[in-house]
Amino acid sequence: MEEVGIKIKNIRLGPYTNDIFSKDNKHYITLFVMSDYDSGDVRNMEPEKLEEWRWVDWDDLPKPLFVPIQNFIQDGHDPFGFSKIERKN
Repeated sequence: MEEVGIKIKNIRLGPYTNDIFSKDNKHYITLFVMSDYDSGDVRNMEPEKLEEWRWVDWDDLPKPLFVPIQNFIQDGHDPFGFSKIERKN
């Protein structure tokens, strides 16, 4: 709510990724948290920090992907809990 202007529900612990940012010589462990949308409209609550928020289809994410998202996908994680083949049917 504070950063995006929406309410979420069913918050649960997700997977983690091991993320190397070679250019910056940095190493992070990213902990994902999963949730379901509850209500509200996406708004940029911090325009000084971020250009925009927007909904995108999981199969059409903007490029380049943030390293933790790349690793999330490469590690075989799916935020919906089933494969792309199952989602498209």
